[in-house]
Amino acid sequence: ERADLALTLPLDESGHGVGEVVDMPTSDGKAKSFSRAGRIRFEVEGVPVELTVFRDSDRGSLFIPFRDASAGSETYEVGRYLEPQARPDGTLDVDFNYAYNPFCAYGEGWSCPIPPEENRLTVTIAAGEKAFTDPGERIAERPALAD
Repeated sequence: ERADLALTLPLDESGHGVGEVVDMPTSDGKAKSFSRAGRIRFEVEGVPVELTVFRDSDRGSLFIPFRDASAGSETYEVGRYLEPQARPDGTLDVDFNYAYNPFCAYGEGWSCPIPPEENRLTVTIAAGEKAFTDPGERIAERPALAD
């Protein structure tokens, strides 16, 4: 667990596109509707980072789909999700230790929003869920034992 990636951050509700409805493409070729709630800014290993926080148009919950530099190697190739929690003072609890893989990482047949370009990071978020490896694939990749 990374204490430095468990953050309480202000949600910047100003700026271009905030409040705009976005139809985010999904893994099954469809789209899911979200609105831009605002942006959060923080540092990872001294590098400034900005992510857009979305509001689910159906449920009203906050949602951060993101793809970082670990995607495709240490974490799921499409990206991960995080659901920040609003605090009474208007800030957000953003704990990347709870970043999780979408259902699509575990099997076909799911409709998972694809993190938009604005939430694709060049830094690694070294916290949260890692890439899923099917145990059957690991067994198949092992070399045969010598007789």
